Amino acid sequence: MDTDVPTEADDVRKAAAGLLAPPVIYVPIRHHSPTCAHVVAEIIAEQRPCAVLVEGPPAFDDQIDFLVDPAARMPLAIYSHVTYAPVSEVDADQFAPAEDEVDHRAAEPIRRAFYHPFCDYSPETVALRSGRAIEARLGFIDLDDHSLARLDSSPAGHTDERRFEFSATLAAAAEHFGCRDHNELWDHMVEATDLPLEETVAAVLTYGSLARAGVGTEELRRDGTEQREFAMATRIAAVRVEMSSDPRPIVVVTGAFHSVALPALVDSIVTGTASAPVTVAPVRSVVDHGHGLIRYSFERLDALSGYAAGMPSPRWYQAAWEERRAGGTGAVVTAHRFISEVATEVRSVSGDGQPSLPSVVDAFVAAEQLSKLRNRRRVSRNDCLDAMVSCFTKGEDNVFNPVRHFAALSMTGTALGVLPPGTPRVPLAEDFDRIVAALALPNDTTEPKQLHLDVYRNDRDLRRSRLLHGLDALGVVYGVCITPLRFSRAAGRDVVRERWRVRVDGSTDVSLTEASVWGAGVVEAVANKTRRELYELLEFQPSAAALMRLVMTAAQRGVPSVVAEALDGIRSRLAIEPSITDLVGALSEAELLWAAREPLSGSDLTSLPALAEQLYVRSCQLGSRLHETPREEWRATVGSLESLHRVITTDTWAGLDHELFWDMLADQRDRVEPGMLRGAIAGLEWRGGRIDDDHLLATTAGHLAPATESAVGGLFLAGLILVARDSLWDVNGMVRVLSDAFGSLDEEEFLRRVPSFRSAFAALAPRQTDRLAEIVTTITGSRANVRVSGVTAGEVLRHSLASATVETQLETDGLAGWMRP
Repeated sequence: MDTDVPTEADDVRKAAAGLLAPPVIYVPIRHHSPTCAHVVAEIIAEQRPCAVLVEGPPAFDDQIDFLVDPAARMPLAIYSHVTYAPVSEVDADQFAPAEDEVDHRAAEPIRRAFYHPFCDYSPETVALRSGRAIEARLGFIDLDDHSLARLDSSPAGHTDERRFEFSATLAAAAEHFGCRDHNELWDHMVEATDLPLEETVAAVLTYGSLARAGVGTEELRRDGTEQREFAMATRIAAVRVEMSSDPRPIVVVTGAFHSVALPALVDSIVTGTASAPVTVAPVRSVVDHGHGLIRYSFERLDALSGYAAGMPSPRWYQAAWEERRAGGTGAVVTAHRFISEVATEVRSVSGDGQPSLPSVVDAFVAAEQLSKLRNRRRVSRNDCLDAMVSCFTKGEDNVFNPVRHFAALSMTGTALGVLPPGTPRVPLAEDFDRIVAALALPNDTTEPKQLHLDVYRNDRDLRRSRLLHGLDALGVVYGVCITPLRFSRAAGRDVVRERWRVRVDGSTDVSLTEASVWGAGVVEAVANKTRRELYELLEFQPSAAALMRLVMTAAQRGVPSVVAEALDGIRSRLAIEPSITDLVGALSEAELLWAAREPLSGSDLTSLPALAEQLYVRSCQLGSRLHETPREEWRATVGSLESLHRVITTDTWAGLDHELFWDMLADQRDRVEPGMLRGAIAGLEWRGGRIDDDHLLATTAGHLAPATESAVGGLFLAGLILVARDSLWDVNGMVRVLSDAFGSLDEEEFLRRVPSFRSAFAALAPRQTDRLAEIVTTITGSRANVRVSGVTAGEVLRHSLASATVETQLETDGLAGWMRP
């Protein structure tokens, strides 16, 4: 289906005049263009057509009443979802999805989402509103999303304008007119002009023609454009025939890219000379599809944020649209407004009162002068931005430029749409609105709000916390936890407030729609989603610790049923759990849960003490196999032993049999391999009063003796320090034992053992290291600067080894005397 694309000026003017000739008036537009919206309003007001047909899926006709409802506040969007799967054979019917074509043997279905945004200055919105005002027939005429999704492996959607961005002809035209990109070229040709209606249409058609000039038939066929245009032409022709007795014209509003091709195609369909488009792509089987009206935001509408259809800086164009509708210039006043606003924001962070009032006035003048210099009749967005950067930054355009930053925020805006009463929404979204209103949470602005939730003392904050955790689990775009609660085992909790940042944006309604698969209400959906997480976890034979972490998660979300199921799962796995580390990890999580039961689900955790006792007993049983622990697991196992000791020395769990722990350590004391585990057992028995100071000193000295394997002493110390570092200064004589042991080693052997010693003492905090060093200097009567900066431990070791090598060589050469003072 080749189409002649007008490229010369006279051809374009002639083509534009033909578009505006009844019985079908084709209005070429760019999505979300205020100027195109004015053209559409003017044509409909003047021609008073019998029908207004707009580019968009016909399935969306059921949303038109809501879009034109006076209570609707833009921006809004029609959200459409399609689930499809590949099929082996091509269905001859390209445009009507067959519900019985589902191939359940096909690959995993793919779900795609499409967004069709509308704002006040969208030509499509204005066309529908203006058409409703004169009681014209309204309708969308494009392919439905589920039909488009069947045609190509990566359907781009109806409103994709990336062709403008990558068009070589548009790039060449932009360079010719001194514009940086296709968006500035559009402003130069259309938005920043005051052309008569016919010339504006010609300019828009020129833009669309330039974009289409470099696109071949194969590409149009491959991405579905050919099929879409045939579908649009077919519907236009049908309405034209149906309304042939009405003398009023039909107005068709489509992207300029399509307006170039539609008139001739419609005529050929009416005369019966058209041929259906060629099928080339593998067709998919549509499994499910649907759509609905949702709130949208200027942030989502902004082309600069990645939205593929329409123009950047929606608040700028909204202001220009409102100013022009009010009879103003629509440019100078708008530019002054944004310049003043950005100056105020920059001044608030600069701290030096800049930009000054004279700089702001200079920016006013510069914006108008730039527009004249660039041969524009209106101040464009780029003129305004360039003026601010020039006058407010004095040419210093750094990587982070606050002027550009605040200009982008200001020109994008934070507007959030409002759905008119009666708009169908998924039950989950309705329940979300009800709950956030009851909890006094924001739901009407994209401005972020900080929440500080006191979940221990404020019941509403507790309910807010549970809601936000649940919404986060559902993937609902609303709240982000900045500072989570840090539960403490002690009575004085570390952090008793959660800090959240909450905001609504264009993704919130979409994510609520997506999350509705989990349930009709928020509580139901969160419970179902959490239960699914539990079942998926159970499929992989999870550790007790992993299940206990899920208990904590479920409790924070306020899902008592899953708390109970997960606790049952832990009980059923106790007998087969092979790892003492995982069991003790579960016991530690249980301890935190019990300490934090007030803000979580206190009444749902009554069985936790009994389960904790089972975890403790099983941990002690597994402790009887400490001697089988691989070396790479020693450190983690030491941490588990320390946690078990903490459990029996606190009163969190009353009634635990402490002797089980001590008997297990006594049994393993001589069975474990000399090294870290022996050091940990010695340290724990000393802390528990099971051995005295002399016994600990003798044991330590034995493991540090020169005859032992070089790594043993360091590993023993590491285990001892990890569980009982206070023994270094609380046991009288411990530092002397260490000093004597180190002093008994020759220099070569000492250097060989330095890495393991260094690793052992690395567990000490800086103040503890200083304290130990001061004790050493007191005992030895030496002086040392224990606070050395700028030299790494590795450098010290390398230099010591080099010194030892030199000394050995000097002795070999009979020059040892050189080393003595």
